[in-house]
Amino acid sequence: MKKILALVTVLALVAALVVPMAVSAAVGNTATATNYVSGDVVAPSIGITAPSVIAFGMFKLGSNVMASSPNGGLNITLNSANSVTWQVTAEDVSTNNGLLNNGSSSLTEELMIGKNTSSLWYNANGAGGVLTYTGGYNGSWTGDSLSFAAGQTVSASDPVGNGFWTTITFTATMTSEN
Repeated sequence: MKKILALVTVLALVAALVVPMAVSAAVGNTATATNYVSGDVVAPSIGITAPSVIAFGMFKLGSNVMASSPNGGLNITLNSANSVTWQVTAEDVSTNNGLLNNGSSSLTEELMIGKNTSSLWYNANGAGGVLTYTGGYNGSWTGDSLSFAAGQTVSASDPVGNGFWTTITFTATMTSEN
């Protein structure tokens, strides 16, 4: 019995020495791994389609007014934004300076432009103010549509000729995003 008791005591001492070493070996043993987290913040984008061409055909003396059909439009992609506001300006930035010209002569009166035929308040070259559309987009549209109209006054003193023209440039700008 003394031999069994001595053997148990020796085994207990060995276990007491081995177990703490095993535990301390596990505590000092570490492993690491990495995982990358990435993403992109992409700004919203805006594209524009100008309203259709206004072709007066043969002018008559006096006031000539016409609206474009169909209207122009915007294409907005929100990307990382929740909503945006936008502005579109329309004006003659050509060398014609708001006058219809056929290459050799210009009409006397400046072309007037507006959002519709009853609001022709803007000189085509932006003198006295620029035709401006504003609105927003948050998945649905708010604000102006891109309707457009032009008016040209022709007087008896204007030169006779064909092919009078000018170009109206529509410029879309994102004014804010959130």
